Amino acid sequence: MKRFVLYFLLILSFSSIGYSQDYPIKFLDISDGLSNNSVTTIFQDSEGYMWFGTYDGLNRYDGYNFKVFRNRINDKKSLLFNTIYNIEGDSRKNIWVGGTNGVSIYNKSAGTFHSVEYISQNKKPQSLKDIIHQMRSVSENLVLVASQNLGLIIFENGSFTGKQIPLTVLGNRISVNNYDAIAIQENKQKNVCWIYVRNVGVCSYHYKTKDLKVVFPLSMGVKSMKLAPDGNLWLGTDEGLFLLNTKNGSVSNNLLLQQM
Repeated sequence: MKRFVLYFLLILSFSSIGYSQDYPIKFLDISDGLSNNSVTTIFQDSEGYMWFGTYDGLNRYDGYNFKVFRNRINDKKSLLFNTIYNIEGDSRKNIWVGGTNGVSIYNKSAGTFHSVEYISQNKKPQSLKDIIHQMRSVSENLVLVASQNLGLIIFENGSFTGKQIPLTVLGNRISVNNYDAIAIQENKQKNVCWIYVRNVGVCSYHYKTKDLKVVFPLSMGVKSMKLAPDGNLWLGTDEGLFLLNTKNGSVSNNLLLQQM
């Protein structure tokens, strides 16, 4: 494992050297039209546009200029909020923007934003006004949204009304609706998504049964996850990088500290 990580870092280093010779680094900031120098998330859409989320608006970059989107007071077709944490695109070429106050979906053809709703167990649609950590379009007809208080919300078949997914805990005996879903990582081979829930651990969401269950209880504060080629999970935390063995649930030592 130690050799693999070292080899991976060396590959990145040499790749960076090679690319820097062909593609000189160019810095873009507010003097170039960027709305804010604190960039929180980056996304490239199917047409090649680069989208940047900041603490002060959404930015679309065409390689030459920025177009900035912000909330406009009393304009329901504008961006709902200006602090952005995540950007994702769906199969219908919509741009999903998640931030401090829910999800705002940009329709490229109309040039307008659309808010979303969700349905909880009381079966009444409500406006989604929660902090959004991450969103993933996992298929042509399914978008997953990880939120701070409402947990996992799924949007199917192009609908802008999602369904709140309860988390099954305590040996599948209790379901809870209020939990903090942090990170999403798809596993196409197993037809599931891994969802990290704060203070709970790594959970699995099954597309067919549409249930969310705890698989690997963890107390560490995971911020991001990435699926390894062998099916294990890389876990990014404030303390470092770890590898979760998805066969037996074991967690490696801090891989970054091993290189020091």
